[in-house]
Amino acid sequence: MTQTTGYTLEAFIEDARKVFAVSDDAKVQAQAIAGHMEKLLQVPNLLDGKLEIPETGTAVVSLHYDDQYGHPAPGFWLMCNAQSKTGATVGVHPHDHGAAWVVYGVYSGAIQQTTWRWAFHEPDRMVPHLDEAGQWIQKPGEVAFFMPGAIHAQKNVNDGPSVVIRLEGQKLTGVVRHSYDLETESATVVA
Repeated sequence: MTQTTGYTLEAFIEDARKVFAVSDDAKVQAQAIAGHMEKLLQVPNLLDGKLEIPETGTAVVSLHYDDQYGHPAPGFWLMCNAQSKTGATVGVHPHDHGAAWVVYGVYSGAIQQTTWRWAFHEPDRMVPHLDEAGQWIQKPGEVAFFMPGAIHAQKNVNDGPSVVIRLEGQKLTGVVRHSYDLETESATVVA
């Protein structure tokens, strides 16, 4: 992993604000910010003093909330979370982000990302099913993003804690989204 010493958290935030300012297209925004996040993940000691890694469960730290820029409305949120190997439940259940998109960058450790999509199997095309669409391990320095409505789940697959930096196109608190039950293939509203 090449380390970038000249890039800062503040420069990343300014780059993200510029992306929102020049485009309303969610795909363009997510791709551009993912590119900037790749640079951010290369900064050594970026999170020193900002995050305490828990022995169990998950710790979440806000790095920046922006009330002027975002998608689909103002309010993008940059945060990081540390998931211990045991007791971490954040993101392990399939979910979507409603009308928002989210970029995930692994700072340390490794997470497994799994995606699903609705499919209509023959012969009864009136009954939708959740089919797994893909699965991969996201390692340090790697970035992935999920567009509005995309269904995914992530979990820590590292022997120790994993630290993920995440930018929500709009802070998800209050955004209508769904949680999915794979056994019943049902969707429940989360806000």
